[in-house]
Amino acid sequence: MKICNGELCLGADEILNALPVHIYWKDLRGVYLGCNEKQACSLGLSSAHDIVGKTDYDFCWQGKEFLKNLCDHDAEVVSARRPFIFDEYTVDLHGDERVFISYKSPLKDETGEIVGVVGVSFDVTDRNAEQNGDSPDAVFLSLFYKEITGVSANVSKSIIEKVKDVRDYYEGILSLMPGHVYWKDIDGKYLGCNANQARSLGLKSRRDIVGKHAYEKLPIKQAKKLRANDKAIIESGKPYVTEEPGILHDGSEGVFLTQKIPLLDKDKNAIGLLGVSIDITEKKKLQAELEETRLQVKTQEERTKAMQVLGASLAHELRTPLATISNYADTKDFLRELLTAYTMATEAKLPVPFIRPMHIEALGESLVGIQKEATLASKIIDMLLTNLHDLAEAEKDYKKHSIVKCVNMAIERYPYVPDAQEKLVSFDVKNDFIVYGKDLLIMHILFNLMKNAFYYIEQAGKGKIKIHLELGEKVNKLIFTDTGSGIPEEQLPHVFDHFFSKRENGTGVGLTFSRMVMENLGGEMSCESKFGEYATFVMEFPVAG
Repeated sequence: MKICNGELCLGADEILNALPVHIYWKDLRGVYLGCNEKQACSLGLSSAHDIVGKTDYDFCWQGKEFLKNLCDHDAEVVSARRPFIFDEYTVDLHGDERVFISYKSPLKDETGEIVGVVGVSFDVTDRNAEQNGDSPDAVFLSLFYKEITGVSANVSKSIIEKVKDVRDYYEGILSLMPGHVYWKDIDGKYLGCNANQARSLGLKSRRDIVGKHAYEKLPIKQAKKLRANDKAIIESGKPYVTEEPGILHDGSEGVFLTQKIPLLDKDKNAIGLLGVSIDITEKKKLQAELEETRLQVKTQEERTKAMQVLGASLAHELRTPLATISNYADTKDFLRELLTAYTMATEAKLPVPFIRPMHIEALGESLVGIQKEATLASKIIDMLLTNLHDLAEAEKDYKKHSIVKCVNMAIERYPYVPDAQEKLVSFDVKNDFIVYGKDLLIMHILFNLMKNAFYYIEQAGKGKIKIHLELGEKVNKLIFTDTGSGIPEEQLPHVFDHFFSKRENGTGVGLTFSRMVMENLGGEMSCESKFGEYATFVMEFPVAG
């Protein structure tokens, strides 16, 4: 102590020694560089200068566990490059346990390089021993705790325990925050985070993130992009929202919706950034799937419209010749008269060409058959147009029909390859039942099934078609089986899908329409198959009242 210009002038050592706290500073190896007299006294030294060159382990009577915690705290400050407040415990010269609240900060040289740790420790042992009701500090902390948490503090707790409770309260909120919350320094190193962010980086504790980079587990290209985003946010001084790559809990890459804002000091200078990221990986996948589905639906709609136009065009082109054929068939009455005249001419021994009786009989019925088939073909065109437009319109013509008659009509009218296919079809007419619907629609379903079956029988070089009926309490069944090549297992779930076909020149609409008809009738249609052996289609009709 000395007199300067007539006033008392204190040196730095005198000021440090006058403070009622423990002050000390160490190098990066944990070697003491200095301390004040209070710290020296607590360690049993006669002078503060005696501590220089020593480490905490030179005072081993404090206990190895306590000493390790002191050193770990010093290392954490250096690694994080920022101050921390710790609760620290030790043993004094008399073997009594002491409790300290320590503020430790990086010690820097004139260039800003970290060269050690400086610490200030408050001995709160005696305060902890006071009765909380008698301690002003305890009263203040109790009020502070209630203001923060909304719950009254436990009066039996010590001051240090109440300080811990407040800290734990805030840390608990931070740890459990949804999404990924984190803050970094200006160099991109983590200063802290919540539990989700720590887990995503494979860390056991939130504290383990301090000093690490988020870019360590990302590919180089993504890491550079992420770092560039962070720099741009810090330099701009403005919040920013973007989508960024990240690491999920299982270690896979994900996509995060991230909002970042610069961290500013009291002078409004950027010192880092704060980020909140929400995992949107599944949402992005769902969006992609929805977009793909939308494109598929659009494609199907375009194909359906094209088929509607094509169907209408084909119907128009076919109706004209069918109408002409039907008109010519109307001459059937004149043909009968001509045949009668021919018979009379032959009986009168007139010179007319000879026509065999069987041919005369056939000619008499031919135009009737032609007109009948032309009418049927016209009805089939109507049915196909129903396929391409609105099936519900067909309900106006629904009636009760014998399923046996419907099946027989389909078998009789199917355009077989002569002398081959018709012999492959067998129908067990037992168990006839009534269906409420349109016979032409049912015939159309059977035409589709027969057409597909004949194709796969030919491909397999073997097989037959068997149709039989089964009666039930709620539903009656028509069971259609072909023993051709069958359907591969991977294709079976898709046989009723729109535009799904494995046949050459197939459109993939026949079975789709068939199922639509059955559902419109209040029934169901299903398929089971064993590849290489058989394919069975089951049509379930509700029992008609």
